[in-house]
Amino acid sequence: MKMVARALAVSLVATSLSGVVMVSAAEAAVPSCVVTDEWTSGIYRTFRATNGCNTSQRFRMIWSNAADGSCITLGVGNSRTEKRGRQAHVSELRSC
Repeated sequence: MKMVARALAVSLVATSLSGVVMVSAAEAAVPSCVVTDEWTSGIYRTFRATNGCNTSQRFRMIWSNAADGSCITLGVGNSRTEKRGRQAHVSELRSC
């Protein structure tokens, strides 16, 4: 009985770990060919991402001290700009 419980616990841990890896892979950072810049004007912090890649990129802006952006698809050569309060900044771009 003890061996069955131990085997079940090991199986659950392995399943949990593989789930974490799958989530991490699905939410990876976007390629470095997506170029970014950020500036402050008045009470707003503005962040712009420009797709310099050869293919469309799907991602969202992850903000510190503000709500995250929605998932967008950015075509080759296109830009996306988002604004938040002065204390906010984009900590990463995450694939979605």
